[in-house]
Amino acid sequence: MIKPDRTTSIHRHLAGVGALTTGLVGGLFLLVLVGVSLETSRTQVLERSTALGSVLASNLTASIVFQDPGTAAELLNGLRTVDDVIEARITLAEGEVFVTYRRSLLEDQSGVQGLYSESLSVPVLLDQEQIASLEIRVDLWPVYQQLVWISAIAFVLWLLGMVAAYVLSRVFN
Repeated sequence: MIKPDRTTSIHRHLAGVGALTTGLVGGLFLLVLVGVSLETSRTQVLERSTALGSVLASNLTASIVFQDPGTAAELLNGLRTVDDVIEARITLAEGEVFVTYRRSLLEDQSGVQGLYSESLSVPVLLDQEQIASLEIRVDLWPVYQQLVWISAIAFVLWLLGMVAAYVLSRVFN
């Protein structure tokens, strides 16, 4: 007895190819969306920290001119209220470190901050002359943590879309 050949119809094959193509395009779109989200969030944190550094640098001018590290340290300690700043340092024009600030280890909740941080340098100016430099190290771990959550949600949505496309292609054929 000859068994009938189980070939798929052209409609079923085209539906499967269409579902696969739609899934790949959707996955690529979600990947681009996650990348844009990462870059936007990262840029916002760095711009906010640069603006903060500029304001702080303008307030530090008198402390540096009058060689008052106590007042400068007090100003830098105000960074405790800013979650993004890990540490800050004022370096005089001669290269000497004037004052430093470091977030305490008790407040440090992430062990991977060294990997996910970036340093910014803001000049401290007096009459358009640079008298010192304010260096701020910014914690980017929350940005990457948010990226992980967004990626997980995007993957689940993509997977659900692929399953739905597969089921629909089976139902309609």
